[in-house]
Amino acid sequence: MSMFSEYLRQLIQGRDISISKLSRDSGVERTAIHKALSGGRILPYHAVELLIYYLKLSPGESRKLYRYYNQLFESEAVSRTWETIDKIFLSLSDLSSAVPDSSQRFRELSFARTQKNTYKGMNDISRGLRWMIEKELNFKEPRLELAAPPHARVLEKCIENLYKEGSEIEITHIIRFDASETEHEYNLQNLDCLYHVLPACILSNQQYDVYYYYSNVVQTQYTDLLPYFLVTHSGVLCFSENFQIAIFLEEREQIEYFHARFYRLKQFCHRLIEYMEKPIIPKKYAAPALTGKECSIMMSQPYTVDVQTKKMIVLFTKKGILDFLIMESQYDFFTGSVLTLDERRRTELLHIFLEKIKANQIKGRLMDDMGFGFPENFAVFIFAGMGLLICDKDGAWGIHVRESSLCKAFYDWSVRFSEGDYVLDKERTVEVLAEALRL
Repeated sequence: MSMFSEYLRQLIQGRDISISKLSRDSGVERTAIHKALSGGRILPYHAVELLIYYLKLSPGESRKLYRYYNQLFESEAVSRTWETIDKIFLSLSDLSSAVPDSSQRFRELSFARTQKNTYKGMNDISRGLRWMIEKELNFKEPRLELAAPPHARVLEKCIENLYKEGSEIEITHIIRFDASETEHEYNLQNLDCLYHVLPACILSNQQYDVYYYYSNVVQTQYTDLLPYFLVTHSGVLCFSENFQIAIFLEEREQIEYFHARFYRLKQFCHRLIEYMEKPIIPKKYAAPALTGKECSIMMSQPYTVDVQTKKMIVLFTKKGILDFLIMESQYDFFTGSVLTLDERRRTELLHIFLEKIKANQIKGRLMDDMGFGFPENFAVFIFAGMGLLICDKDGAWGIHVRESSLCKAFYDWSVRFSEGDYVLDKERTVEVLAEALRL
């Protein structure tokens, strides 16, 4: 049964009205309502409007019912796309409190290598992998060159834990992206790749470089039984397609061969992640150029950029409003400078922000602090089909993603999210902002 059917049933039962009476009052056929409640039929749009009117739904209830109704026409792939982006933000939220722990590192652990060169099963491969990395950390400039899907858990957790433990090691990772057939499609595999590499990118202090190539640019029909590989100074670990078998190679010629193979593949690649020590929004996204463009800004505090466009969505939290009113400085992502704001100026900017929302010059909406769990320490700027910037709220670092299909998926998600359960409507957002200004 769909969310639309379940929610419509709740609304009807909550008003203690029979299907027969609702049908007579609204003019919607009783059979059509029954089939809609069972999920056997999709109501016409005008029938949904009639039910909303005769059930006397509140604006919030109407918006929720419309959203569930629209979801009936979404494909499973689109629904999974939204779920993946939800997971990405959840992973960012979990990282808000993550601090590298240098008390225990790979070099301080003991992983004795067995005499065999073949590893079978995740646990066996994990031990061999950690032994290789422990040995690599003894080099003056340790490095890993990896060509493998990022969702292989044995690799993903190993890389993430390396940086959580504060290890200093350069990792270059090449992954394959699927090329969407049209620019209007979302590619779930590509989003999933971003989901798996993003935590390590944030934890790595710019030491984890991720590259990608499209499947229609480089021939990817592997004939190898072990198509994926990891190269270090002292060896190569080749993985099977299902990551259940790995073989360790240590001859100098073998290492040089795979190092050269990795380098050749990298020539066809694009950077997935571009690190910014002092995040500044690229000039092509600068404030004057944004007029009339599609842009979403998500951060805890309200962002008061001076842009006149109804296509801008600004999402923020109640805690962020209160913090903004007491903080003396704000990082400006368009100039890369810290603005010093006295109390009068902070109040004035928030009044301007409120008036822009009232006049529909921007779509400013308040996120539910508890419901969604937006990462408090991060700011997210989304430019449809152009760029995605994830950065520290105080401007300490930034990650820029330019792959257009990823950016479009994030922007479309933000539009949908801004109309969802975890975001207050315009009227309630205005009330909360006005109340904060009166405090």
